[in-house]
Amino acid sequence: MRVPWLLLLSVFLFGCATGSGTLFESEARAASSGRRSESSQDDDEPDTPDDVRPGLMIRTSPVGAVVFVNGRRQGRSPMRLELPSGRYQIYTERDGYRPAQVIVSYTAGTRQEVSLELQEITGRLRIDVQPREARVTTGFRQLQTGTTQELRVGTYPLNISAFGYEPVEQTVVVQENRTSTLSITLKPAEFRVRSVSPRTTHFSPDDPGRLGSGSVGVFVSAAGRGEYHVTDASGLKVAGPVPVFFSQASTTLAWDGRDQSGRPVPDGRYRFVLTAEDGTRETITLTADSSISRRLRPVFGSAAGTLFSPLPATFPNGTNQIALTGFAHGSGGMFTAPMLASFRLGVGHRQEIVFAAGGILRGPEDLAAGSGGHLSTSWSLPLYHTPGASGSLVLRATLSEINEIDLFENATGAGVAVPIATHIGPLTLVVTPELSVAPADTVVAAPEAGFGSTIPVFGYGRVAAVLDLGATSIAASGAVRMRPIGAPPGPDWPASAGLELHQTFPNEQFSLSALGTLRWHPTEGWYGSTGLGFQALWW
Repeated sequence: MRVPWLLLLSVFLFGCATGSGTLFESEARAASSGRRSESSQDDDEPDTPDDVRPGLMIRTSPVGAVVFVNGRRQGRSPMRLELPSGRYQIYTERDGYRPAQVIVSYTAGTRQEVSLELQEITGRLRIDVQPREARVTTGFRQLQTGTTQELRVGTYPLNISAFGYEPVEQTVVVQENRTSTLSITLKPAEFRVRSVSPRTTHFSPDDPGRLGSGSVGVFVSAAGRGEYHVTDASGLKVAGPVPVFFSQASTTLAWDGRDQSGRPVPDGRYRFVLTAEDGTRETITLTADSSISRRLRPVFGSAAGTLFSPLPATFPNGTNQIALTGFAHGSGGMFTAPMLASFRLGVGHRQEIVFAAGGILRGPEDLAAGSGGHLSTSWSLPLYHTPGASGSLVLRATLSEINEIDLFENATGAGVAVPIATHIGPLTLVVTPELSVAPADTVVAAPEAGFGSTIPVFGYGRVAAVLDLGATSIAASGAVRMRPIGAPPGPDWPASAGLELHQTFPNEQFSLSALGTLRWHPTEGWYGSTGLGFQALWW
């Protein structure tokens, strides 16, 4: 998949929303107070960096030159040498450059730097190729054609290629202060299929992204024609023939899992048969499986699903997802911004492992509260899966420095959740009971909650509703924590609710999310926050 990696970083933006009531201020001040009561001091002396330690520091431009001191090889630059006092001849060399040397006087126990610049030795090369659109490369570097260019002296293996022509490999030598010339005319190539390779062989026709089709890659030498058709396991033709014109070296052919009438085919194995005018006949096996899902899902807390409830695991083995999520809220001169980065991995049939890391940034009015941070992981195991219902067992663990109940419901401890889903067409309803165990000194709770022991056991009630419209999905979720076992029964406020909108881009496997949350306490009021998310798949 062509993942725009720079976009993964730049899209991690978040908005803000204002709310009323005192819940936001109460939690922020509680966190600030807890942070101010902690003190730590590092009395260790910092290590001395290598670049300020005594010695003779030798640097060259470019780096990697061989260094000789008084005629003895010492290694490659940059390097630091501890030498006795005296005069030294520093000589450096590197292929394609003129040597550089200098004589220095050095006093033992001091720090002294020597920098030498090696001058590149160059020559000129002109390459003329027919056809003019041919591509000339040496290693990973592309060279210009039809003009004279300056290169460092040396021997260059060249690869000259153009679609529709036979490739040529040739070596050229660039000499100092001379112009080397090369003139090549490529011979036209006959059409032939060089290779046929499977790309996506296990797919679901219901997937809104690139995994909604089975695909095959075809590499050819020149323009030509072919066709493909699809048969089921008994040999009955279900799609095609579809004519294909190959106008470039690499072509991806895709079948969307539908028959000649446009209806989705039943799950099973199918044969994708390609024929071409050069006599090629290749067969690739494709598997249509509507039960698998590589749906992009944000990760909140430590499991994939909705904002406040995990969903049953669906990832096929070998599928990976990276996700970034950020929220923000400001009110009364205070500011808080939870954020989370996660990695989701399919490790078996409907099994998922998630690793997540995040923290909370605060505004200048509450810097004493610190930023905090947390690490978490979860393992989701399938319990059952039918067309109308599914369930999973989610085991999770979290290590947190955030001394409050943060937006992602993280506190140091471990828990087990059982998301139970009912599927009604595009609508999925989920109920998730959860038990969580956490050391009492890491959990913020209402004073009336009480702790029956130093390691309280909490119950969570989580619900979610997901409307899957293909490329677009909408979800609502909520969660409330119950008082620990042994305390008077009842909810341990606040309660949380979330609304999210996810958009998967057509024929791609990444999506953007718009998110909103609301937290409510019966006596302290409520506050809301908004945010953005990004998810991307590869396999």
